[in-house]
Amino acid sequence: MTYVEIAWYLHELAAKSPRVELKSIGKTFENRDIWLVHIKPTAKEGTKKRDAIWMEGGIHAREWISEAVTLQLLDKLASDDTTLTRNIDIYCVPIANPDGYEYSRNTDRLWRKNRAIDPSMERDCPGVDLNRNWSTGYGVGASTNPCSEVYQGSAPFSELETRALKKEMTRVSSVNNLRLVMAVHSFGQKLYHPWGFTKKEAPNTAEMKKAGLAFAQAAAKGSRGRKGAQYEVTSSSELYLASGATDDWAKATLDVPYAYTLELPDEGLHGFVLPSNFIKPAAQDVWRGMKKLIPMVLNK
Repeated sequence: MTYVEIAWYLHELAAKSPRVELKSIGKTFENRDIWLVHIKPTAKEGTKKRDAIWMEGGIHAREWISEAVTLQLLDKLASDDTTLTRNIDIYCVPIANPDGYEYSRNTDRLWRKNRAIDPSMERDCPGVDLNRNWSTGYGVGASTNPCSEVYQGSAPFSELETRALKKEMTRVSSVNNLRLVMAVHSFGQKLYHPWGFTKKEAPNTAEMKKAGLAFAQAAAKGSRGRKGAQYEVTSSSELYLASGATDDWAKATLDVPYAYTLELPDEGLHGFVLPSNFIKPAAQDVWRGMKKLIPMVLNK
């Protein structure tokens, strides 16, 4: 879908479901809204902080399967009437990089960054890798060259998108017990947990691995005779050292117990240019995984 179609769908979801609240948490360089979906619990509100989960999709422009699967998950979560979501708040930014996404649709299919132009930098090389722009470990595995795909930006949180995400995630963490952050990417069929910027072990690693394996086992079961995607659970730094990622920042700054980067299908045959017939099976696998993961991360 186009960005406009995604925004239309989100408004329709909010109009149809009393549980769904939609708001813009900021504007991009090209003046597009960054939409946040809040799926509220069905249980009566109490005085205690409720548990919450946060999902982020589409921070890299070319990873179209990320937005598509995240929207499918929102549809499932908004209509869920089980104990899975009855007592929790769900927050989701399904398209965190609208400018880059539209540029990848209309001009350069493999564009990765946003589309910001820093007047003090090289104008022929716009854009910042938003997943290198968070402050945790800033600079490791990133580039100071504006023309690089992994350009980190002029400073941590130099970008409108990451500042908006940081502000809203911090707010959510202050009013809820933020238990899970899931950043949805592609490709590779991996479920990464922190750290990405160092080989050192992050707090709660054993628990993150255990919950991650439960996700992977459920995803792999498949449905209707179809084999599910096989996800490997490992630390982000096993692939390569990279800093400035959403999950590392959530872990380090907000002390979120369970933080992950999910790399969706496939394993490299199609890569970023994944055909649209992969959307539903990928979403079905992830939904099965989330139904196992969410109960394990909640503060019981």
